[in-house]
Amino acid sequence: MIRHYNIEKWIAAYLLGALSAKERDELEKWIEESPENEKKFTHLLSEEKFTEQYNQYNKVDSKAAWVSFRNKTRSSAFRIEWSTFVRYAAILLLPLTVAYFFWWTPGQQKQMSQETILPGASQAVLLLQNGNRISLNAGSGNQIPVGYSSMATASEEGISYTHADNEAVDQYNTLLTPRGGEYRVTLSDGTIVHLNSASRLKYPVTFSKNKRVVHLEGEAYFNVAEDKKRPFYVVTDGLKIRQYGTSFNVNTYSSRYIDVVLVSGSIGVIPDSGKEEQELKPGQKAEFNRSLQTVSVTDIDVESYVAWNDGRFVFEDESLENIMQTLSRWYDVDIRFGSPQLRNLHFTGSVDRYETIDRILKAIAYTVDVQFDIQERTVYISK
Repeated sequence: MIRHYNIEKWIAAYLLGALSAKERDELEKWIEESPENEKKFTHLLSEEKFTEQYNQYNKVDSKAAWVSFRNKTRSSAFRIEWSTFVRYAAILLLPLTVAYFFWWTPGQQKQMSQETILPGASQAVLLLQNGNRISLNAGSGNQIPVGYSSMATASEEGISYTHADNEAVDQYNTLLTPRGGEYRVTLSDGTIVHLNSASRLKYPVTFSKNKRVVHLEGEAYFNVAEDKKRPFYVVTDGLKIRQYGTSFNVNTYSSRYIDVVLVSGSIGVIPDSGKEEQELKPGQKAEFNRSLQTVSVTDIDVESYVAWNDGRFVFEDESLENIMQTLSRWYDVDIRFGSPQLRNLHFTGSVDRYETIDRILKAIAYTVDVQFDIQERTVYISK
């Protein structure tokens, strides 16, 4: 039997004229599975409110949408044409609209408490070599002594070490983000690191003349400044990533594995066990198994792994357990499942990372048929 969480994606592609031949066959098979399926499909296409919302995609002010997107992402490294973006955004967002009108009928809407939980924000703690702790947030705008005579600048874009003293190679700073936080740092060589929630990055105030080394716990997106004479290393628990100039994402949240996803350039991953370095090409993921000390490399669609860096959550056939772990860190909430079976439900969709949590939970609830209840920063999940 065809799984429900693929249907809305196929119908969205059908409406946008982007359905592949294989997907069309699958959709037709699903429609023919039962009279009820055919009725649902026909009802969707004739649903007046859905038609109104779908028609809005044809009325989008593309340039305004692009400007809004750029303002939200605040990423100077992101490059894409606005016309391509709007088309791509429609492909990602329309499945949620389909899901709402396709699976929901009057009387079936799941209730949810009205408690508002805001998304994470730009905030971190800077730990200096001497043990001093400095709180950072989006409103910071001052010069910070970070080692010897070196100074860093804190601004709305993050903290920058571009004017670091070359004598401070033995001085280390550590950037800590809490649950519900994120922060960007521009290192002394010009490398930009976007640190996700509940993460830690340790780095020298000034890199040495031979190599550039940082230590990561949690998740971060790296846009490494090119320097062919000094390789850049990201060191995690059990794994080292080497490159000279490239963009990639490292995720160490799991106790079972570490994910390294390459967006552009080339990198090598080196296990501490002494096994050979494995090189990655753009569009590939290296998964390091912590217990086996092995690395497996696969071809992937990088979007779901790096979309957080540009202000979105993209879930591709993701389990509800993994999704809720992600939301737990970003919104600083606890999660409680009513039964173990709920953890294995799957969801596909794209949502704004800066929305309140209830709007994201509603989008998921419409698709996977669960109920969310929010009480004092705890999300309870039940049927």
